[in-house]
Amino acid sequence: MTGPLLSLRDLNVSFGQGRSAVHAVRNLSFDVARGEIVAIVGESGSGKSNAVLGLLDLVRAPGRRSVGQLVFDGEDLTGYGPRQMRRIRGRRIAMIFQDPMTALNPLLSVGRQMVDLGRQHLGLSRKAAWARGIEVLETVGITAAEARMKAYPHQLSGGIRQRVMIAMALICEPELLIADEPTTALDVTIQAQIIELVKDLQARLGLSIIWITHDLGVVAALADRVIVMYSGTQIEEGPAEALFNRTGHPYTEALLASMPRVDQAPDGALRTLPQGQREAPDGCLFRARCSYAEPQCAADRPALDSLAPGHRAACFRPDRQRQGAPSHG
Repeated sequence: MTGPLLSLRDLNVSFGQGRSAVHAVRNLSFDVARGEIVAIVGESGSGKSNAVLGLLDLVRAPGRRSVGQLVFDGEDLTGYGPRQMRRIRGRRIAMIFQDPMTALNPLLSVGRQMVDLGRQHLGLSRKAAWARGIEVLETVGITAAEARMKAYPHQLSGGIRQRVMIAMALICEPELLIADEPTTALDVTIQAQIIELVKDLQARLGLSIIWITHDLGVVAALADRVIVMYSGTQIEEGPAEALFNRTGHPYTEALLASMPRVDQAPDGALRTLPQGQREAPDGCLFRARCSYAEPQCAADRPALDSLAPGHRAACFRPDRQRQGAPSHG
């Protein structure tokens, strides 16, 4: 089938009502192509996790979610209720949560949790679901898979627990895999192993992936395309290589400048964003922390404008930011 695997338009997630409402996600729109890895990037509180929870209709009261259009593999999910979405979640769109120790049920063995997934979504017998569980554990590189099936989450290392989470996401052979900062709690060696595993699985299985992270080093190693979020808003989007080499928004520029680099002088200071108002009632949401802010930024809110094919940024002076951005090639 031609066209994107996922097409999302005007997703909004908010908490509270009236003037006290917190807008966690504002009018988010993006596509995910078949076989593509899209990274959603931003600091803590930028709306990354709420964006995918809204996508999957997992926002619960007092939160509210609305979406203009949601199409997955040619199927319009826009008006789907909870029961209809449960047919999609886990089966065709799977998610790896941030902390496997809290995402896995501590009272159930790994095997029990794998078997329950296979029986619920695939209609397998208990024996067939057990065999399928062993198969996917081996797919993600877990040795002694049958013994791991009998273990409880607390008996496994952090790296093995994360591989178990990936295996659980893959058990139903989804077309889209969403990973919510899956390497945050792991040391750098295990992080590298998980990233290589995901890249290998993507190549072998043809998965599309949405990878949520604040770590731009991970993005550089993994993503085809990047969406940058700030205060619940999409402020830049583009191919990973283009965005790293020529940023279009001062926030993206600041994120890149805050990364430690191997060629940086030992006494070189990392750039930090100035403190400032995170939420502005009018104008650009980032203006209170932006060194390029001008009067227009207080009066109007910039829309995403094209800088190059596939590369857009929400800034009134994108040329200035691109010229001032450091090269990260």
